[in-house]
Amino acid sequence: FTDGLYEKIGKHAIDMAEQMKDIFRKNGIRFYLQSPTNQQFAILGNRQIDELKKTVEFSFWESYDEEHSVVRFATCWSTTQEDLDYLDAQFEMIQRDDKLGCRREDHLNCAIDDEDDFFE
Repeated sequence: FTDGLYEKIGKHAIDMAEQMKDIFRKNGIRFYLQSPTNQQFAILGNRQIDELKKTVEFSFWESYDEEHSVVRFATCWSTTQEDLDYLDAQFEMIQRDDKLGCRREDHLNCAIDDEDDFFE
């Protein structure tokens, strides 16, 4: 590649990865390592992973401890703001479920049991 073409091609993916890191921080997600690339490595609870993999694509990287694993998220030229907004919403839903002590498939029951917390 010449004339900065490599950097131009990768700029969008890197910009999206920086926004994804902001989403992780906002949702209290720890980083396994600091990555300046389009690949981000996060430490998630295994239950969070089980829920998130139903709706979001990411890769298992390695076990962190008995209750957590490291996962890899990657952005690319086709990653959109809508993709990141969706990821953020999924993290928020999982955190809300954790707070209420329920799983995604039980949302209606959780809402009935604890309406005030569910609809915050």
